[in-house]
Formats: sequence, structure tokens, C-alpha cells
Amino acid sequence: EFDFMGYTVRTPQWRYTAWVPMDNATARVDWTWPVADELYAVAGDTPYDFDFAGYAANVASSHLDVVSELRDDLRREVATWY
Repeated sequence: EFDFMGYTVRTPQWRYTAWVPMDNATARVDWTWPVADELYAVAGDTPYDFDFAGYAANVASSHLDVVSELRDDLRREVATWY
């Protein structure tokens, strides 16, 4: 059992991860609870460089519009998995 599930989406500019509370009784995440957000600026990164400088700072708090859009995208996608 675990308390959170992490879901990630990547665009050319951003890598966004949502840490969503897990309901172990239903084996599903519950998006109605607070979600922990990570947002990294990855423009210029290649998929081969895990030491890219853009991963040094979580910029979620300064890009709330991007976080909201990508969180909604993830929520819709995850809903199709059940």
C-alpha cells in the first residue's frame, strides 16, 4: 500500500508531475484531495540528459496557469485508465 501516486506529463517546455492521494480501498487516486505539484522548465533538454539544469528548480508556484492546464490534462487521461 502507498499513500500517493505520481503521474507525469511532458511537453516541449515543461515536465509536470502530480502526486495524487491514493485510496487504497479502491486502488484509485482521489483528485479531490490536495495534489502536490512539480513543474520543471525543460525547453532545450534532450531525452538523454538526466542532469539537465531545468530539473534543479520546481517552478510550479510561479506558473500556476501551466500547472492547472497540465493537471487537468493528466486527470482526464488517468480517468480513461479505469
